[in-house]
Amino acid sequence: MHRASFAVLCLAGVTACSHGQLPTNIAAGTITVRTSLVATVQGAALDMALRPDDPSRFFVATKDGVIHMVSDGTVAQQPFLSLTSGFGLIASGERGLLGMSFHPGFNTPGSPGFGKFYTYTSEVRVGSAEFFLPANGPTGGSHHNVVREWTVDPNAASVSNVGTASRVLFRSANPASNHNAGAIKFGPDGMLYVSLGDGALPRGSAQDLSLILGKVIRIDPTAANPANGRYGIPADNPFAADGDPGLDEIYAYGLRNPFRMSFDRLNGDLYLGDVGEGLIEEVDKITAGGNYGWPYFEGTSLWSIPPAGFSSINPLAQYSRAGAASIIGGFVYRGSDIPELYGKYVFADAYLTQLRYMEATGGQIYELNVAPGPVLTNGIYGWGEDASGELYALRSNGSIVRISAVPEPAGTLIMLGAIRCVCARRRQIDSRIDSGRLHST
Repeated sequence: MHRASFAVLCLAGVTACSHGQLPTNIAAGTITVRTSLVATVQGAALDMALRPDDPSRFFVATKDGVIHMVSDGTVAQQPFLSLTSGFGLIASGERGLLGMSFHPGFNTPGSPGFGKFYTYTSEVRVGSAEFFLPANGPTGGSHHNVVREWTVDPNAASVSNVGTASRVLFRSANPASNHNAGAIKFGPDGMLYVSLGDGALPRGSAQDLSLILGKVIRIDPTAANPANGRYGIPADNPFAADGDPGLDEIYAYGLRNPFRMSFDRLNGDLYLGDVGEGLIEEVDKITAGGNYGWPYFEGTSLWSIPPAGFSSINPLAQYSRAGAASIIGGFVYRGSDIPELYGKYVFADAYLTQLRYMEATGGQIYELNVAPGPVLTNGIYGWGEDASGELYALRSNGSIVRISAVPEPAGTLIMLGAIRCVCARRRQIDSRIDSGRLHST
């Protein structure tokens, strides 16, 4: 659903004017799940990835610059990658190692992506950034948000040559220390999608198609002979055609701080949670060329007066920031363990302990009931999905928590077993009646 300009309905200077067809409350849900602790890594867990060839191992990225390998609930003693010293990583505030993703061809010899994975990091400024605010210049800004491609031996347990194993795809000079976003995912089309925040200041960057801030971009990191020498631009990107305004890399825009995003494994739809300013947290379904309204709209609320004729896309769902602070986008559940949750989008808020869900098509948001188990204190900072579509909450204390079905009580199982025995005996008797063979036993 698109929203047209509502400037004529609000007085000039008003910075919050309701324009909502979507509820902002959280309703009581009817689905109950349980949580179980899988493992705990050191540091705040933000992202989780699987190698395409080995679904049994989880790779968990922490804010302080470490990627841990977890197998069967055991954290490997040696990190897969450590950027904690001599690398220029900044891990204070909203900065750090913010995302990672393996190339789909990571374990396929001959593939352009063989042995390659990708990271999104906040780093000290080094040289000139490819993307920057004109007012700050290529060497200005708070820090650089950097997307790197790492090439390693797929059989190695860790990256030993940290200083030489990566190449920089691009540097984006962030104006302020916050609003970095940092999700990095391969889509079902084999392209790499990266979310970048609006950089906090100035507020209009998300609508400026000459800037990379406040956008989701789409690139081909292993394209043959790319024009810029670092990555290719898919020809069907919405602004890639000759004469189109805007950066060729841009896939969608008008976002504030799209911290976590994911693809629905069933149909390839792209979902993200966009962190709000002061009123609304929102869930967006991202489409090519889509404008999601910031900084004119925060959710369906008018945040500042847009220009005449302005149009943007409503979120799928939204909730009030009262008592909350930062949406942590999750996944559309496609596992088999919790049938009643199938096809629903599951997510959280970094400052709350509750889990939330909604229909993948949007609308009302519900609270997910959680049976007694590992208490979800400490904020949830990210989500992971395993090869079977089951979901894992990643927490600020480093714990990896699986979401699963509540088992039937033992008494219920015994009763069900007794009912099955009675039913089987009844079928036996009915069979004898039908065949004229009924006799006393």
